[in-house]
Amino acid sequence: MTEQITFFSYVNYLDIAAIVISSILAVLYLYRKIYFTKQGNLFLALAIVNIFMAVGSICYRVIENDPSHGAGLRYFLNIVCTSLTVTHLTLYFFYVYNISKNKDDSKKSPWGKVIPSIATIVILILVTNPFTKWFANMDEPGAMIPGPLYFAIFVQAILTFIIIIYMNITATRVISKNQSVVLWANIILVLALMFLKVHFSVNTADSFINSLIVVILFTVLENPSYFLYENGVAYNENAFYQAVGRFVKGNFKWVVFVGLEEKDYVNRLLPKEKITKIHRDFATKAHNSFNKDMLFYLGKSSFAVFTNDDADEVATKLINTYIEASHSDDESVGLTPYAGYLSFEDVNNADTLRKAKDIFDSRKKSANTMVRISRITSIELDRRRREIAVIRAIRKALEEDTLQVFYQPIFFAKSNQFEAAEALVRLRDEELGNISPKEFLPLAEENGLIIPLGEAVFRKVCEFIRTSDVRRLGVSFIEINMSLIQCLQYDMADRIISILSEYDVEPSLINLEISESAYKVDKEMVVKNVTKLRNYGVSFSLDDFGAGFANAEYIATIPVMFVNLAIELVTSAMEDRNSLIILKNYVSLIKDLRYGCIAKGVESTEMVESMKDIGCDAFQGYYYSRAMNEEDFIRYILKRE
Repeated sequence: MTEQITFFSYVNYLDIAAIVISSILAVLYLYRKIYFTKQGNLFLALAIVNIFMAVGSICYRVIENDPSHGAGLRYFLNIVCTSLTVTHLTLYFFYVYNISKNKDDSKKSPWGKVIPSIATIVILILVTNPFTKWFANMDEPGAMIPGPLYFAIFVQAILTFIIIIYMNITATRVISKNQSVVLWANIILVLALMFLKVHFSVNTADSFINSLIVVILFTVLENPSYFLYENGVAYNENAFYQAVGRFVKGNFKWVVFVGLEEKDYVNRLLPKEKITKIHRDFATKAHNSFNKDMLFYLGKSSFAVFTNDDADEVATKLINTYIEASHSDDESVGLTPYAGYLSFEDVNNADTLRKAKDIFDSRKKSANTMVRISRITSIELDRRRREIAVIRAIRKALEEDTLQVFYQPIFFAKSNQFEAAEALVRLRDEELGNISPKEFLPLAEENGLIIPLGEAVFRKVCEFIRTSDVRRLGVSFIEINMSLIQCLQYDMADRIISILSEYDVEPSLINLEISESAYKVDKEMVVKNVTKLRNYGVSFSLDDFGAGFANAEYIATIPVMFVNLAIELVTSAMEDRNSLIILKNYVSLIKDLRYGCIAKGVESTEMVESMKDIGCDAFQGYYYSRAMNEEDFIRYILKRE
């Protein structure tokens, strides 16, 4: 009977195809690659190891079907092929790991050490197997008998594959869409290989599937265009952050940034096409002046250059080149370029360059036309590191609900009682310790975290009111500070009303502190929110009155219950007679408008008596108490009663 020939009868040709494909890709990579990176080196290693895997597979099949070869040779080839499989999988892990961490080098994943350590142990088991027999043994006919640690290779493969899937999922927010699609496509290919092994007993398609994976990586992720600015005369941001490993090792002294000022009027003045043309013209002109390997486009109208020349001279030359580019046609455009430079002695990794670029971008937004060139110092980098760490701590606190709210009592002279308290948010991090509100609140505003932070604080206050029954303590209301950004949200009133209803809290127990600055930015929106909440029963205070330019117009038009005098205003009045006179007139105006007046920052009997004499109704400060957690606040109020 004639043996039926199927596709899988020729499955050995898959190994030959794998050798051809991987060899071509390795040669093409070396031929056309103009920018070598750790990621690219891993790709090249994947291709080369895959060639050896395919060669080993072919040799093993030939020897396996030739009885003239001894069992020892088959045994040796089996160990070699298995070791290459472990190596290839580990290299692919490093490839994915490198992609996922490139966006933030400051994050240290334990898997970067765990997976290679496991792979090393498995390979040691394989290499020492002739002496230990831990992996496998062979009887006389040549059959392989599993040893006590035979399962180790399967554990390593399964664990590594699971971690790769985990990294794909967790890295979705930081990697590009193309990278994500490619990595998931490769996982599908591996699953397809497993399916072939289980259902069709195909055990020689490994190298071919690996070659398909390498093809996908080469086509999408290892394409030179991934590292090039669109007109090809400069590298892009991807290349910039990858460059640290290549350039920082003594090859260059300085990285110089140059970019256009980031002002709203620039975008209004120029169409996007014009700005893009200026970028291209600048890149072309700078390419003619600087080595191509040193010029990078970083987005936001910014470029960078690596150089050994004098940083000030290079910065000046770049600024002049930018000015020429903005006048490269008949339409003259008056734009202001700025430059900053950083010593490579201060550069540790891509994360350092990223922080330096953040500092430079920040300077462009608040640029001083008198200072066109400035150095980015190690002190600024340390400050930026601290800011990023604090931002990370805020995010963590929001995710884990670990923000704390402290309460500082407010004493009312008429009743001689603590009738209110101000809620003050506190942040403590395991690594950073206690973080001052003066530090983390501005960062929360700048990084879009103040809305969730404010809502988290409001919820905690409502929970405290509900569980502690503050009225029995004699507390009539609790003040909660509202940031400028919160006040300008169109749905602010609706969100607050919703939370009050959710916690079943009486609106009269809430007093929201708002600042004059909110009215200056968008008076109509603030009045709309305030009016809706006042009608619901929530009261308001004008906070930090006198901290900046106190405007009587605002206290005359804002429908508030209290005006809170700024600490600076109270302190100044105690030190200067003229300031005291001015404060006294302010308080008189506030009282004439029938608002209550709260003096903040009182720290002594003298300050309390002086504020009483000029007509203040209530007092808050260290003279009475610091801010306390919920339990201490309750004990303090009960004790004073």
